Amino acid sequence: MKPLPVPCAASAVLLLALVGCKIRNPVGGCPYEEVEVSPQFVTPWDTILEEDMEALTGPFPGTLSWLDGDDVITVPKASQTVEVEANVEIELASARMHEYIKDPERPGPCEPDRLHVDAVVSFVRLDDGGVELVVPVTVFRDDTFGQYYGEAEITPIEDFAPGLVPMEEHDVEAIFAWMRWAYDTGNLHADFEYRGQTNDSPTTGHGSFRAVAEFTPAE
Repeated sequence: MKPLPVPCAASAVLLLALVGCKIRNPVGGCPYEEVEVSPQFVTPWDTILEEDMEALTGPFPGTLSWLDGDDVITVPKASQTVEVEANVEIELASARMHEYIKDPERPGPCEPDRLHVDAVVSFVRLDDGGVELVVPVTVFRDDTFGQYYGEAEITPIEDFAPGLVPMEEHDVEAIFAWMRWAYDTGNLHADFEYRGQTNDSPTTGHGSFRAVAEFTPAE
């Protein structure tokens, strides 16, 4: 049974905090309603939300590799590899559907409805039990692909790992995290990339991008 949207409040200050309100898509495209869903929600791909989330939690043993930032960013642990276990803590109460609404003034189709759930991924070292990385992510999926993904934009970059130093100053800097749970095995993969951009004008700019770390599951 489809959950009923909560009526929108008139206050613009509260708009983004409420569910069931019509929200303009910040990256363009159709507006959408953000609708809370329960743990027993039946997803558009005919699974139970709570069961899906349990399958994503791990633990996932694997290798976290720190990469050479080359001429873009200094990575203190460059070329080091660490055997870790990735653990995913799902905030099930945060689950919501972005239900897209066709805008009569915008030609073309809308994006498919998408499930969003907040989570925290911890990479714990196997040798001493210490935490190598902690990454808050948004887990998402829609019915156009058969697996879950996670993403985050982390700023300041020191919140990702101390000692990261860009070779060039930029107006905007972040570490972009991209994760995926493989469709066939369920294993977690993760990539972490530095992205820096300088705005030359309101419409143009230049930037630097470099992978700084990656997590690959044990074979």
